[in-house]
Amino acid sequence: MSHLDEVDKKYWRISSVDSRIPIRELARRLGNSPATISRRIKRLEKMIKAYVSVIEDEALGKGSRAVLMVRTGGESDQHTIAEEVTSMPDVCNVFPHHG
Repeated sequence: MSHLDEVDKKYWRISSVDSRIPIRELARRLGNSPATISRRIKRLEKMIKAYVSVIEDEALGKGSRAVLMVRTGGESDQHTIAEEVTSMPDVCNVFPHHG
């Protein structure tokens, strides 16, 4: 796996706030050409484990949100755990890690 340099880290910070920012604007903010940023994005996309769609809590009838990462070990069956958690009425999304 590649290590992130400062430009990569700045890209992640910017895109975590606005994932639809145009490449030209990213390039301007990061001080690189659009072609360079495009190549970096292609390289960084290989590190992405999942894409997530987020719907406003109010539209779901919820007042708050929590995002949890649960790491299982030993003999834990991830699929069984994911199925049990998914069946809970207040759980919107479950993303099992397959790695």
